[in-house]
Amino acid sequence: MAMTTSKGDIVMYCDLQLTKDGGVGICQPDITLNNTTDIGMVFPSGKKTYNVNGKPVQVVQNVLSRSSLFDRTMQVQSVDDILGRKSVKLLWLNVQHDLFYNEQKHSPSAYVHKVVRYYPLDYISSPEIGFLKAMQGKAYASGILVPKDYIWPVSTDKYLAGNPSTLVPGAHKLGLEVYASSFSNDFPASYNYSYDPTLEYLQFVDSSSQFVVDG
Repeated sequence: MAMTTSKGDIVMYCDLQLTKDGGVGICQPDITLNNTTDIGMVFPSGKKTYNVNGKPVQVVQNVLSRSSLFDRTMQVQSVDDILGRKSVKLLWLNVQHDLFYNEQKHSPSAYVHKVVRYYPLDYISSPEIGFLKAMQGKAYASGILVPKDYIWPVSTDKYLAGNPSTLVPGAHKLGLEVYASSFSNDFPASYNYSYDPTLEYLQFVDSSSQFVVDG
């Protein structure tokens, strides 16, 4: 759907998760498949609890107001599935939980090294330094991906909390690109945008503001 509704040269973003046998990389936004698939209904007896970043993680209730129109219409996509499509020109692979997978005796860095032998990846990111070191790049980072609230903080009453943070200009001074995330509609945006997502996007990319993010 993203490919058909976006302009050319779109960068497809994939949160890498590894299957239990460690052999297949899939693109899923949450390490708990209960939150993004119907696995809980298909395998009701397979529920398990793991420690992720030192905290026990189980299922979290989905947003009940979300339409069920697309339920069971889309399959889980593997990294190979996505890279094999001619329409995908740019891919961003993010490894969010490198430490967790290594604790389960699986190596995201080894998997990514295997992938890049056959497919050149355009962007690789991770919040974990251990993964970035394992990739043996020339630099730790050329850019950062941060939640939008780190850039324009939102107060407890859901209004913008005054001025933006200094994150973007500070990162730009260091030669880092800044990409804003968390624009999904799972949670209400600031009331300043009057429920118009376009106004929120412009807050981050409009050249008339104090700064612009890179994506």
